Amino acid sequence: MSSIGRRAFARILLLASVLAFAGACDQAPPTSAPEAPRLSFDPYAYYVIRNVETDKVADVEGAGCCNGDWVHQWSYEGQTNAQWRIVDVGGGYYKIVARHSGRAMDVSGASMYDGTRIHQWAYDGSYNQQWSIVDVGNGQYKILARHSGKALTVSGGVNYFGSIYGNGVGIRQHTYNAYGSQHWQLELVP
Repeated sequence: MSSIGRRAFARILLLASVLAFAGACDQAPPTSAPEAPRLSFDPYAYYVIRNVETDKVADVEGAGCCNGDWVHQWSYEGQTNAQWRIVDVGGGYYKIVARHSGRAMDVSGASMYDGTRIHQWAYDGSYNQQWSIVDVGNGQYKILARHSGKALTVSGGVNYFGSIYGNGVGIRQHTYNAYGSQHWQLELVP
């Protein structure tokens, strides 16, 4: 290659690299937000899930061990039906498993509706048995059903007469509104 040919080739390479650099700078930023830091839970430890508003905990009614036994709130006195394992299932989701029964917290019938009760069911990997746990600050979390995006909420039930503070009040899914009844503290069981 002659010296004129080499210079022309070098100019072409320089021009191509300048255009490539300029094109890279003009690219739009990525459209997805960076992923939030993942929470880490010991999958062999147990946690008490305490409601911020009522100071009561998520508890399987009557310490039942069957599919379909309701999850409600109750005063915590060390009972194993109010202790839960929080196990990462991938993709930022967790299964929440009752210590006494080995069954997972589950949105009844995989419903998408506000007010649907939460019960326990044998874990089968369904999205209504998987939950995202999101830090909302001050040691509090919102817990959202994967299939519906609705929040674990103390609301209604047989003892619901204008108050959510009694033992036995149902835990349901509801659209998230940042109410205290939708915020939870996760306490490690010693």
